[in-house]
Amino acid sequence: MKLETERQKSNTQTRGQNLHSDLALRCVIGVYSEERREKQDVIINLVLECNHAAAAQSDQLADAVDYKEIKKEIIELVEASEFHLIETLAIGSRKFVFAIGKFNASR
Repeated sequence: MKLETERQKSNTQTRGQNLHSDLALRCVIGVYSEERREKQDVIINLVLECNHAAAAQSDQLADAVDYKEIKKEIIELVEASEFHLIETLAIGSRKFVFAIGKFNASR
């Protein structure tokens, strides 16, 4: 039997996952010149984990994560970029999300 401390319960209750699924974007991607002539379709799914404690405690929008703004910035980042590898696109998007500083993990 596992007993949770009050702190563990609090952490569980204030952490959350938010999903931005099936973001259909276009960017230049590919290794070969024929792949890079025109933008190609890419689909991005983001799962973002963050601690909602500050927003829950203050009930202030300023303490919450602005998911709409994050989605907008990811779209701008990807569509304005050129990548050779899909892995570079994925890591670049993940680094961008972590740079915001409110997230514990992403996938």
